Amino acid sequence: MANYNENFYKTVESVSNNSAKEFLPIVKNILPKLETAVDFGCGTGEWLFTMKKLYGTKIHGYDGDYAKGTLVIDNSEFTPINFEITMPPAPTTKVDLAMSVEVAEHIDISRARDFVDALCQQSDYILFGAARPKQGGLHHVNEQPQSYWANMFIDNGYTPVDLRLQVLFLNKISYFYRQNTLLYVKDIKTINYPVDWSIKDQWGAKEFKKFVTALNKSAHPGEEE
Repeated sequence: MANYNENFYKTVESVSNNSAKEFLPIVKNILPKLETAVDFGCGTGEWLFTMKKLYGTKIHGYDGDYAKGTLVIDNSEFTPINFEITMPPAPTTKVDLAMSVEVAEHIDISRARDFVDALCQQSDYILFGAARPKQGGLHHVNEQPQSYWANMFIDNGYTPVDLRLQVLFLNKISYFYRQNTLLYVKDIKTINYPVDWSIKDQWGAKEFKKFVTALNKSAHPGEEE
């Protein structure tokens, strides 16, 4: 992967901090438990740090060696890795949550399936999102529609759970997390996911339908899902 500099990670830290604080309580309420977690492409480790602070989660992050100087998590909670060359080993015991948000678009298409397969070895619950076509960003070499990644998880026996209605109005969460992030679950019966239809009541049926239609499309008109 590209050698991202300190300025890149400072920007990531600022964006991730606010987003994680708002997003993670929603995920926590859905999962059976959140005692252990790993993050593929953790950057500064903000999402993991927030999990540990809020819930006492035992955490571990993976990213390039160049992230070391910017970590907000302890060095013992971090393993440097180049996803273009290798993947983290499968754990002896699966963790409660594996995650990777806004990372997979940085990985060459030849390694994309290996990346998803490695995530699936880590947990039965995976929080995943990646940049869509034309989203733009530093070293985005593999921007893909939602279905591209979803089909890989489905091939591994996971069901996609659409969290977007739950985070719709949480403006402290950066738009790309709200737009791109889904939860992939091995056994859908194990999660608690009541859809908050009060959103519909707040907006009215017509506006709600219009918004959901737009939400289920790409941010870029004409893209096929």
